[in-house]
Amino acid sequence: MMRQRFLSFLGATRDPPPAAPKERSRDLAALFGSRSILSSGTNIGPHVVVEAHGVGPVEMHFTQYTVICTQPGAHQWWVTFHRYSEFAAFRKQCSRMLKSAKKSKYAGKMNQFLEILEMIGMTPFPKKHLVMDDQFILQERKEGLAVYIQQVLTGFDDVVRLLQFLGKEERQVVEEWVAYVMKFLSMPPRVRHSRRRHTTLSTADAICSICLGKIDQGEGEKSSSIFETKCHHQYHRKCIVPWLEKTQTCPMCRHRVMSGRWF
Repeated sequence: MMRQRFLSFLGATRDPPPAAPKERSRDLAALFGSRSILSSGTNIGPHVVVEAHGVGPVEMHFTQYTVICTQPGAHQWWVTFHRYSEFAAFRKQCSRMLKSAKKSKYAGKMNQFLEILEMIGMTPFPKKHLVMDDQFILQERKEGLAVYIQQVLTGFDDVVRLLQFLGKEERQVVEEWVAYVMKFLSMPPRVRHSRRRHTTLSTADAICSICLGKIDQGEGEKSSSIFETKCHHQYHRKCIVPWLEKTQTCPMCRHRVMSGRWF
Protein backbone atom coordinates (compact mmCIF):
# COMPACT_ATOMS: atom_id res chain seq x y z
CA MET A 1 0.00 0.00 0.00
CA MET A 2 1.35 3.35 -1.04
CA ARG A 3 1.14 5.89 1.71
CA GLN A 4 2.54 9.40 1.87
CA ARG A 5 4.42 9.99 5.08
CA PHE A 6 3.66 13.11 7.00
CA LEU A 7 6.45 14.70 9.04
CA SER A 8 5.44 16.93 11.93
CA PHE A 9 6.05 20.59 11.24
CA LEU A 10 8.12 20.63 14.41
CA GLY A 11 10.91 19.07 12.35
CA ALA A 12 13.20 20.78 9.94
CA THR A 13 11.59 19.35 6.84
CA ARG A 14 8.31 17.85 5.77
CA ASP A 15 7.00 15.85 2.86
CA PRO A 16 5.13 17.76 0.15
CA PRO A 17 1.40 17.18 -0.22
CA PRO A 18 0.34 14.65 -2.88
CA ALA A 19 1.35 15.86 -6.33
CA ALA A 20 -1.39 16.97 -8.69
CA PRO A 21 -1.95 15.20 -12.02
CA LYS A 22 0.17 16.27 -14.98
CA GLU A 23 -2.81 17.98 -16.54
CA ARG A 24 -3.17 20.91 -14.16
CA SER A 25 -5.58 23.78 -14.30
CA ARG A 26 -4.10 26.68 -16.26
CA ASP A 27 -6.91 28.92 -15.07
CA LEU A 28 -6.05 28.33 -11.41
CA ALA A 29 -2.36 28.78 -12.08
CA ALA A 30 -3.12 32.15 -13.65
CA LEU A 31 -5.37 33.21 -10.78
CA PHE A 32 -3.36 31.96 -7.85
CA GLY A 33 0.18 31.33 -9.06
CA SER A 34 2.38 28.57 -7.66
CA ARG A 35 0.59 28.38 -4.28
CA SER A 36 -2.53 26.76 -5.75
CA ILE A 37 -3.48 23.20 -4.82
CA LEU A 38 -3.60 22.43 -8.55
CA SER A 39 -0.52 24.28 -9.72
CA SER A 40 2.19 23.07 -7.36
CA GLY A 41 3.00 19.96 -5.39
CA THR A 42 5.75 21.64 -3.37
CA ASN A 43 4.20 24.91 -2.22
CA ILE A 44 4.40 26.17 1.34
CA GLY A 45 0.94 25.45 2.60
CA PRO A 46 -0.90 24.87 5.85
CA HIS A 47 0.68 22.88 8.68
CA VAL A 48 -1.25 20.15 10.45
CA VAL A 49 -0.39 18.02 13.47
CA VAL A 50 -2.65 15.13 14.53
CA GLU A 51 -2.47 13.29 17.86
CA ALA A 52 -4.63 10.39 19.09
CA HIS A 53 -6.05 9.95 22.59
CA GLY A 54 -8.21 7.24 24.11
CA VAL A 55 -11.47 8.51 25.61
CA GLY A 56 -14.01 6.90 27.94
CA PRO A 57 -14.13 3.69 30.02
CA VAL A 58 -13.18 0.31 28.55
CA GLU A 59 -16.72 -0.66 27.60
CA MET A 60 -17.27 2.67 25.80
CA HIS A 61 -13.71 3.40 24.73
CA PHE A 62 -13.06 5.31 21.51
CA THR A 63 -10.17 7.22 19.95
CA GLN A 64 -10.37 10.97 19.61
CA TYR A 65 -7.99 12.82 17.31
CA THR A 66 -6.67 16.22 18.33
CA VAL A 67 -5.87 18.32 15.26
CA ILE A 68 -3.71 21.44 15.44
CA CYS A 69 -3.90 23.54 12.28
CA THR A 70 -2.01 26.63 11.12
CA GLN A 71 -2.93 28.61 8.02
CA PRO A 72 -0.18 30.79 6.48
CA GLY A 73 -2.45 33.26 4.66
CA ALA A 74 -4.22 34.33 7.84
CA HIS A 75 -1.43 33.74 10.39
CA GLN A 76 -3.91 31.82 12.54
CA TRP A 77 -3.75 28.56 14.47
CA TRP A 78 -6.56 26.56 16.05
CA VAL A 79 -7.43 23.18 17.55
CA THR A 80 -10.29 20.81 16.75
CA PHE A 81 -11.28 17.29 17.85
CA HIS A 82 -12.97 14.47 15.96
CA ARG A 83 -13.30 10.70 15.80
CA TYR A 84 -12.16 8.80 12.72
CA SER A 85 -15.78 8.13 11.75
CA GLU A 86 -16.48 11.87 11.73
CA PHE A 87 -13.57 12.51 9.37
CA ALA A 88 -14.85 9.74 7.11
CA ALA A 89 -18.34 11.28 7.14
CA PHE A 90 -16.84 14.69 6.31
CA ARG A 91 -15.00 13.22 3.33
CA LYS A 92 -18.16 11.51 2.11
CA GLN A 93 -20.17 14.74 2.44
CA CYS A 94 -17.53 16.64 0.42
CA SER A 95 -17.94 13.99 -2.28
CA ARG A 96 -21.72 14.47 -2.24
CA MET A 97 -21.32 18.24 -2.51
CA LEU A 98 -18.99 17.77 -5.47
CA LYS A 99 -21.52 15.57 -7.26
CA SER A 100 -24.29 18.07 -6.53
CA ALA A 101 -22.19 20.98 -7.82
CA LYS A 102 -21.42 19.08 -11.03
CA LYS A 103 -25.16 18.67 -11.64
CA SER A 104 -25.85 22.35 -10.97
CA LYS A 105 -26.82 24.51 -13.92
CA TYR A 106 -23.93 26.76 -12.91
CA ALA A 107 -21.34 23.97 -13.12
CA GLY A 108 -19.78 25.46 -16.24
CA LYS A 109 -18.94 28.61 -14.30
CA MET A 110 -17.37 26.73 -11.38
CA ASN A 111 -14.73 24.62 -13.14
CA GLN A 112 -11.92 25.69 -10.81
CA PHE A 113 -13.99 24.93 -7.71
CA LEU A 114 -14.90 21.50 -9.05
CA GLU A 115 -11.25 20.74 -9.80
CA ILE A 116 -10.25 21.70 -6.25
CA LEU A 117 -12.86 19.37 -4.73
CA GLU A 118 -11.77 16.60 -7.09
CA MET A 119 -8.17 17.00 -5.95
CA ILE A 120 -9.25 16.82 -2.31
CA GLY A 121 -11.25 13.68 -3.09
CA MET A 122 -8.16 12.10 -4.69
CA THR A 123 -6.06 12.66 -1.58
CA PRO A 124 -5.18 9.36 0.17
CA PHE A 125 -7.37 8.72 3.20
CA PRO A 126 -6.71 6.17 5.97
CA LYS A 127 -8.89 3.12 5.50
CA LYS A 128 -11.47 1.74 7.90
CA HIS A 129 -10.49 -1.24 10.08
CA LEU A 130 -12.86 -3.69 11.72
CA VAL A 131 -10.43 -4.55 14.52
CA MET A 132 -9.62 -2.54 17.64
CA ASP A 133 -7.25 0.37 17.13
CA ASP A 134 -3.66 -0.73 17.67
CA GLN A 135 -0.48 1.34 17.42
CA PHE A 136 -0.11 0.61 13.71
CA ILE A 137 -3.67 1.72 12.94
CA LEU A 138 -3.33 4.83 15.10
CA GLN A 139 -0.08 5.84 13.41
CA GLU A 140 -1.52 5.18 9.96
CA ARG A 141 -4.55 7.33 10.74
CA LYS A 142 -2.57 10.15 12.32
CA GLU A 143 -0.33 10.40 9.27
CA GLY A 144 -3.15 9.95 6.78
CA LEU A 145 -5.51 12.42 8.44
CA ALA A 146 -2.74 15.02 8.66
CA VAL A 147 -2.10 14.75 4.92
CA TYR A 148 -5.82 14.83 4.11
CA ILE A 149 -6.62 17.84 6.32
CA GLN A 150 -3.59 19.67 4.98
CA GLN A 151 -4.96 19.20 1.47
CA VAL A 152 -8.43 20.36 2.56
CA LEU A 153 -6.94 23.54 4.03
CA THR A 154 -4.90 24.19 0.89
CA GLY A 155 -8.04 23.76 -1.20
CA PHE A 156 -9.99 25.97 1.19
CA ASP A 157 -7.41 28.71 0.74
CA ASP A 158 -7.79 28.51 -3.04
CA VAL A 159 -11.59 28.49 -2.88
CA VAL A 160 -11.74 31.56 -0.63
CA ARG A 161 -9.61 33.48 -3.13
CA LEU A 162 -11.71 32.14 -5.99
CA LEU A 163 -14.98 33.55 -4.58
CA GLN A 164 -14.26 37.07 -5.82
CA PHE A 165 -14.29 35.82 -9.41
CA LEU A 166 -17.68 34.10 -9.17
CA GLY A 167 -21.14 35.39 -9.93
CA LYS A 168 -23.90 35.53 -7.32
CA GLU A 169 -25.53 32.19 -8.21
CA GLU A 170 -22.41 30.03 -8.37
CA ARG A 171 -20.98 31.84 -5.35
CA GLN A 172 -23.88 30.56 -3.24
CA VAL A 173 -23.00 26.98 -4.18
CA VAL A 174 -19.34 27.47 -3.28
CA GLU A 175 -20.16 29.30 -0.04
CA GLU A 176 -22.04 26.23 1.17
CA TRP A 177 -18.85 24.17 0.99
CA VAL A 178 -16.77 26.93 2.62
CA ALA A 179 -19.21 27.15 5.55
CA TYR A 180 -19.23 23.36 5.92
CA VAL A 181 -15.43 23.15 6.11
CA MET A 182 -15.20 26.02 8.59
CA LYS A 183 -17.78 24.45 10.88
CA PHE A 184 -16.30 20.96 10.78
CA LEU A 185 -12.71 22.09 11.39
CA SER A 186 -13.76 24.72 13.98
CA MET A 187 -11.97 27.40 11.98
CA PRO A 188 -11.87 30.92 13.48
CA PRO A 189 -13.60 33.53 11.25
CA ARG A 190 -10.28 35.34 10.86
CA VAL A 191 -8.92 32.41 8.88
CA ARG A 192 -11.18 33.52 6.07
CA HIS A 193 -11.36 37.28 6.48
CA SER A 194 -7.79 38.35 7.32
CA ARG A 195 -5.86 36.53 4.64
CA ARG A 196 -3.88 39.42 3.22
CA ARG A 197 -3.42 41.51 6.32
CA HIS A 198 0.20 41.92 7.37
CA THR A 199 0.69 41.25 11.07
CA THR A 200 3.67 41.82 13.31
CA LEU A 201 4.52 40.57 16.76
CA SER A 202 6.27 42.46 19.52
CA THR A 203 8.61 40.05 21.27
CA ALA A 204 10.66 42.53 23.27
CA ASP A 205 11.55 40.92 26.62
CA ALA A 206 9.02 38.11 25.96
CA ILE A 207 9.77 34.76 27.62
CA CYS A 208 8.35 31.35 26.74
CA SER A 209 6.93 30.10 30.05
CA ILE A 210 7.42 26.47 29.01
CA CYS A 211 11.18 26.46 28.33
CA LEU A 212 11.88 29.86 29.96
CA GLY A 213 13.84 30.83 26.87
CA LYS A 214 13.62 34.26 25.26
CA ILE A 215 11.17 34.68 22.41
CA ASP A 216 13.00 36.42 19.61
CA GLN A 217 11.90 36.74 16.01
CA GLY A 218 15.35 37.54 14.71
CA GLU A 219 16.81 36.63 11.33
CA GLY A 220 17.91 33.26 12.63
CA GLU A 221 14.39 32.23 13.64
CA LYS A 222 12.32 30.02 11.41
CA SER A 223 9.17 31.45 9.91
CA SER A 224 6.04 30.63 11.93
CA SER A 225 8.10 29.69 15.01
CA ILE A 226 6.03 31.66 17.55
CA PHE A 227 2.49 30.97 18.74
CA GLU A 228 0.38 33.59 20.50
CA THR A 229 -2.77 32.63 22.40
CA LYS A 230 -5.95 34.71 22.55
CA CYS A 231 -4.94 35.69 26.08
CA HIS A 232 -1.84 37.28 24.46
CA HIS A 233 0.77 34.92 25.86
CA GLN A 234 3.55 33.87 23.50
CA TYR A 235 5.39 30.56 23.17
CA HIS A 236 7.88 28.84 20.94
CA ARG A 237 6.09 26.61 18.46
CA LYS A 238 8.25 23.64 19.41
CA CYS A 239 7.18 24.09 23.05
CA ILE A 240 3.46 24.83 22.78
CA VAL A 241 2.41 22.27 20.15
CA PRO A 242 3.19 19.18 22.31
CA TRP A 243 1.34 20.95 25.14
CA LEU A 244 -1.72 21.63 22.97
CA GLU A 245 -1.80 18.00 21.86
CA LYS A 246 -2.57 17.02 25.47
CA THR A 247 -4.40 20.00 26.96
CA GLN A 248 -5.97 23.10 25.44
CA THR A 249 -5.18 25.57 28.22
CA CYS A 250 -2.70 28.43 28.31
CA PRO A 251 0.39 27.33 30.31
CA MET A 252 0.63 30.82 31.78
CA CYS A 253 -2.92 31.73 32.87
CA ARG A 254 -4.71 28.36 32.44
CA HIS A 255 -7.47 29.90 30.33
CA ARG A 256 -8.88 27.55 27.71
CA VAL A 257 -7.31 28.31 24.32
CA MET A 258 -8.52 26.88 21.04
CA SER A 259 -7.06 29.39 18.57
CA GLY A 260 -4.70 32.32 18.19
CA ARG A 261 -2.03 33.85 15.96
CA TRP A 262 1.32 32.50 14.79
CA PHE A 263 4.34 34.29 13.35
